[in-house]
Amino acid sequence: MAFDLGQYLQIVHDRFQHDNFQLRQDTVADVDITVATMQEFKLSWMATKMHFFGIYGILGQVTKGDIERFSAEAFKFAHHNYTGIARGLQSGFSSISALITTDATQEAKNWVAHFTKKHFASFEVPVLVDLSTLELVYCRKKPLWGRIYYGRIHDFIERYYRPHLGAI
Repeated sequence: MAFDLGQYLQIVHDRFQHDNFQLRQDTVADVDITVATMQEFKLSWMATKMHFFGIYGILGQVTKGDIERFSAEAFKFAHHNYTGIARGLQSGFSSISALITTDATQEAKNWVAHFTKKHFASFEVPVLVDLSTLELVYCRKKPLWGRIYYGRIHDFIERYYRPHLGAI
């Protein structure tokens, strides 16, 4: 069962808007994107403020190379647009970048499902949304570095990118 692309994009937009994210349009890796940003502070994160960058765009067919490039460029975009005190001083950012498609290669899905990479006081989290199969693919591991943040990152992905009906 395929999901209507326009309907899905509206639902994702409405979810971010409902939770008071700042939304804007831009381009990353030659893909038109929407960027949803917000900050969140939690004592359970050792009194850290996390700056979330939800970055999403559409690509007709997604290969491993496409998602690798998109994830890396989205991370650079988030790093460049991060504001606040120096990373690592009770502050960091997460680049949670989703490519939305109706045609993703299995190699691309496998790469996303196993991707983990260390960055100083920041997270690079690629996501693949295949509307032809309603798959939401991301790495479900919680690596040792940054383990206290991954529950929130996974909740973020499920809340904003899960392809199901209903805006909220």
